[in-house]
Amino acid sequence: MGVAKHVAGWDLNKADKLRKFTKKKDPKMGKVLSPEFIKDVIATHGVDETLATRIWKEVVEGFGGYGFNRSHAVFYSINGYYTAYLKNHHPAAFLAAELKVSTLKNSITSTDEIDAAKQECRRFGIKILPPDVNRSSMGYEVLDSKTIVMGLAAVKGLGDKGVKEIVDCQPFQSFIDFLHRVNARVVNKSKVAALAKAGCFGCFKVSRKFAHDEGKAVRDKLKRFIIKREKDGYDVMSALADFPFSPVRGEWDKKELLTHERDVLGECLSGNFNDMYDGFFTGHHPVIQLDRLKLMPDRAHLVVEVLVKTAIREFTIKKKGRNFGKKMIKYNVEDINGIATELTVWPAQYALAKKLLKDGTPIRAHCQVSDFNGQKTLMLMSFQSVYGVSNGSPS
Repeated sequence: MGVAKHVAGWDLNKADKLRKFTKKKDPKMGKVLSPEFIKDVIATHGVDETLATRIWKEVVEGFGGYGFNRSHAVFYSINGYYTAYLKNHHPAAFLAAELKVSTLKNSITSTDEIDAAKQECRRFGIKILPPDVNRSSMGYEVLDSKTIVMGLAAVKGLGDKGVKEIVDCQPFQSFIDFLHRVNARVVNKSKVAALAKAGCFGCFKVSRKFAHDEGKAVRDKLKRFIIKREKDGYDVMSALADFPFSPVRGEWDKKELLTHERDVLGECLSGNFNDMYDGFFTGHHPVIQLDRLKLMPDRAHLVVEVLVKTAIREFTIKKKGRNFGKKMIKYNVEDINGIATELTVWPAQYALAKKLLKDGTPIRAHCQVSDFNGQKTLMLMSFQSVYGVSNGSPS
């Protein structure tokens, strides 16, 4: 484009045609542009046609053969060096940024990108903490070189207005200070309950169960107490300091706690699946962990223990053959280490899968490896065990 501007006198809008020419999407474009280019070079600089033609052939056409690919190769190489350096020397900051960007993208691939980043966190020994009303902002943030805290946006049901209200009021001195200062119409009873389920009040040393069950009652009592004290001539700060607050120390059991985390965060941060599913995940031979999937050949048979996260998509087969017109379905699943992959269920198992595979269901299954363009996933062959189901009936 620079050559076209300075040598042929074209403006950048016209010169942009040469950028399209280098992409090779229209082979005929060169035949259209070359006579015009040569004519304008002669007119602009008074050179002869031989030199103008030589500039087109050696500079424009020559560059067109590799320029587009080279410009991209240079950019990707530089970007690759930068990101490799940052990931190696500042892994927590790098992965927190990747998690933040992937979360905000909200694209069809963002879930896979988030799962991959979390797997990298585990590989680097970086712990991801639940959201915290004092330490979290909208997205993932770095606390130290080995710790990332989730953003408040991860809490289902809180909403952008709820997140903004909390972040604008930070920091909070106590649970009482939080209930007093955040707008009760923006962060209402249900939102306080969701924050409690996610463990967001851990900085205040109050149990999740107490914050969940008693949050509204404490807030109502606090409001009445402040009104009364102000009538008696006290200011708000002294009223807050004098408020009688004795939180009950009882907490949910491990299974309840993890179930609530899954409800509002979509994952368990305070334990693993065995804390929820009574030792269902054994890991015993011949069970294979999903991190070994990439090492296995196409069509290899294996047994996996996974949790069904969600159904990705369901569709009708349109390719001619014995399964034409039949339905199949794909699920996103993950193992006890949090490593996720895709599970394809073909028509032979479709009806049973639709009946048994609900979100959050642990299964042990005989599968086959499917290698498509280097991406290895699972194909269901048969169920060996489904949590809570015995002989086809709920146990």
